[in-house]
Amino acid sequence: MEDMIILTDNGKKILRYMQKNDKVFLGKDLAEILDIKGSGQSFSALIRRGLLDKDEPVIKTVEDRNGVLRTREYTTYVLTDMGRNFEINQ
Repeated sequence: MEDMIILTDNGKKILRYMQKNDKVFLGKDLAEILDIKGSGQSFSALIRRGLLDKDEPVIKTVEDRNGVLRTREYTTYVLTDMGRNFEINQ
């Protein structure tokens, strides 16, 4: 018998959105778009289940609240073949 994958509500939101928009996403952008707090755990769980993979990080220069420019590395995520074809139960 195959192991059943049960997703949290946040996991379902992330996977559903990524399936509709099959491209590489910055984790922080997805969290903002989907209004998910603490999304890191959801991304990690989806990776452990083989539904997502990390892609090449993106380096951006951003201005902090003091007006200082800082370089930050952002994690990106992409669907795996399994994630692309995974049926999300309501």
